[in-house]
Amino acid sequence: MRPEKEMRILIATSYFVPAEGFGGPVESVGALAAAVHAAGVEMVVLTTDADGSRARCVPRPGWEMWNWVRVHYARCWGFSKPSSIGRFFFSPGLATQLLRNLPSFDLLHLQGNWVFPTLSGSRSAMLYGIPYVLTPRGSLFPWALAQKSLKKKAYLRLIERSILYQAARVHYTSELERRVSEGAFPGIPGVVVPNPVEACPGNVISGATFRRRIGVAEQTPLVLFLGRLHPMKGLDLLIESARRVTAEFPDVVFALVGPDEGGHGEAIRAAMGRVGLDRTIRLPGAVHGQEKWEALKAADIFVFPSHRENFGIAAAEALSCGVPVVTSDAVGIAEDIREAGAGFVVERTPEGFAEGVMSLLRNEELRVGMGAAGRGLVARRYAPRVVAEAMIQVYEEVVKEHLRRPVPQRVRASRALAASLFPGW
Repeated sequence: MRPEKEMRILIATSYFVPAEGFGGPVESVGALAAAVHAAGVEMVVLTTDADGSRARCVPRPGWEMWNWVRVHYARCWGFSKPSSIGRFFFSPGLATQLLRNLPSFDLLHLQGNWVFPTLSGSRSAMLYGIPYVLTPRGSLFPWALAQKSLKKKAYLRLIERSILYQAARVHYTSELERRVSEGAFPGIPGVVVPNPVEACPGNVISGATFRRRIGVAEQTPLVLFLGRLHPMKGLDLLIESARRVTAEFPDVVFALVGPDEGGHGEAIRAAMGRVGLDRTIRLPGAVHGQEKWEALKAADIFVFPSHRENFGIAAAEALSCGVPVVTSDAVGIAEDIREAGAGFVVERTPEGFAEGVMSLLRNEELRVGMGAAGRGLVARRYAPRVVAEAMIQVYEEVVKEHLRRPVPQRVRASRALAASLFPGW
């Protein structure tokens, strides 16, 4: 499907490819921008040079080209690395680019709450009379709201509530995220469009390389978790589940793959030692690009015990590789997994996860069947082309609604001032 009219969409986000240190949202925003651009809508990204847990920031400030999408990286002033005071991603350069470029776009797509790019972007959009779509990416879940709750309550009352309710649409990536978020903020105009998920490059990648890397034989059952080593991911629950699984399957290996965030890896190692699973559980560190797909291809089962996930991109990528998933209804795509028969959605307890894993280890035919169902689910619901068409439809609806409204005098004045200050936009 081609868009009905030529549109230009501007994305403002706190971080962007290649900032893998910030986890799944980096991949999701990049994949969405590339998919929509490939479908015929011009996408431009404004972001900062923050890069999470890395020692230094990503590309130097300025314009870059990524997957045919133009990206501007602006210098981030503090709060760009994990810290006790949080991340705000303050960037005067990004604010300047918004003021300079936004009038030439039809719509602004903001990513995440509680951050400077969303604050600056929403205010710029109001100034110029440009509609904006806001994607919270899980930041409205009770678990997220409880983190640094005093600061968030004050910020919500002063700033964030108006940003939410003045959005043309709030874009959720799952029905779970919509239900939970609209329960806390009733009346906001929500729409659900899932994250795009890349097809597993199975024809050129095998899991043998990853198995050799972590010292696991080809015939050894391998259960994989992929994501940040962070308290939100529920890895304490997974360790207790592994203890129960090894009672029946003593040769099974669990691989907890991902970057250590905030030193949580030490707590995981201590928990492994207490239950005697030092040899059963491997912590190979972060993987990116081809290494990530090799890890997924190596797995017999994927487990995802997170406290809360608005979508669950790692689980969706496992499905893309034909790996059955064991998760709970705290993960956004759990309903899709259950309906497709692509894995088990279990009670979020050590017993529930252990039984789900053991049921799959006992039955190879079941694993194969669920793996095939997972590949079909990704092709139907999460393929980049499918997601791009759904997102473009949302953009078109918002732009049409906006064009039917009269342009206030203050907006005409601000656009005229911008034209004089920034000639050529």
